[in-house]
Amino acid sequence: PKVGGVGGSDNSNDVFYTGKAVVVGGNDYACFVADGLATLGIDVSLVSTGNPKVTKNMDRVTVMKPSDFDDDTFEEIGFSTVVGQFDSLIDTISNERKGMLITDDNPYGGSSVLQLLQLKHQCNKYISTLTQSQQIVKNEGVLWGPGKANDHVKKMESMSLARCISLVPSVGFGSATLQTLLDNNVLFSIK
Repeated sequence: PKVGGVGGSDNSNDVFYTGKAVVVGGNDYACFVADGLATLGIDVSLVSTGNPKVTKNMDRVTVMKPSDFDDDTFEEIGFSTVVGQFDSLIDTISNERKGMLITDDNPYGGSSVLQLLQLKHQCNKYISTLTQSQQIVKNEGVLWGPGKANDHVKKMESMSLARCISLVPSVGFGSATLQTLLDNNVLFSIK
């Protein structure tokens, strides 16, 4: 997804969303993300091994399996080939960055997956919703992971605020994004 009018105009009518996004995962959060992006006008493909419950935008979200059988070539093809070019991939299952920093010298964070997404599909935005604490528990297991995740949280809490970067929303974010989602009842429910 691309946001227009960022930082240049105070007119919320100048903010618009376009593009194509892939959301990986079939959990409630993945469906919420897909619903939200589709509500904002993004062309969304939701990739899942299960049967995700997209509730708000079933007509605007394409649900697909990670791979499909091509009747013409008799081969299995991956979702990224089926989708073609897309702007963003939102991963609710894993984190392909593996904790590596994205810099001008290392734009893919050392990940061949991110490099292939950009080179073959023009995907310039990779977002993982997996937190570092979740990744630690995933890697270390339920016995050793929670203690290490708590240590990570304590380390982050002890950091100086001077080392943190403020996230400033784009101009018109409230009226053009949040209000649109609220008006269309796209809300994440904790049941």
